[in-house]
Amino acid sequence: MAINFSNIPTTNPFITPPPGIYKFTVTKAEMKAAKDTSKPQYLRMTLALTAPDGRKVGNLFDNMYDSASPALIYKVGRFTRAIGLTLQGNVELKDLAKLVPNRSGVVEVENIPDNRYPDDPDRKQAQVKLFGTECFWTLDELPQVIEGAPAQEAAPADAPVPFDFDAADGEVPQSNEY
Repeated sequence: MAINFSNIPTTNPFITPPPGIYKFTVTKAEMKAAKDTSKPQYLRMTLALTAPDGRKVGNLFDNMYDSASPALIYKVGRFTRAIGLTLQGNVELKDLAKLVPNRSGVVEVENIPDNRYPDDPDRKQAQVKLFGTECFWTLDELPQVIEGAPAQEAAPADAPVPFDFDAADGEVPQSNEY
């Protein structure tokens, strides 16, 4: 493949989306096996993020877990509500994986230290802001959510996130305090 040097980006396309409120569309949803084989599979999703003004700001990789943690159950509930899925009874994550692609909603994103680079405090990763917020909303709720949200930092247009974060191998809230 030839490289078109007339069309090389002038800014780094691999940035972390800044904290803020974004519209999202689920572009990919699949079940993944945890590295620890004693743990159940989890739902891995790619959310394409768009700023409220229409700028594409990259992708957010988010995971949903089969867990008894009230915080994680709340997150799944807020997510399904945001994308317009009304579910009843028991639904497995593998079934949810089939229902969520191409669905859209609103998400609040926060940046946290990237634990893969413990010696570099400036390295950040984006994640769904679960604590202290409702995390997901419907597209119809966007005006009310933005009205109460802090201003977003500017991000280059169409900036994808280059890495694949596997939170199933990281720390998952297990406390009953949530």
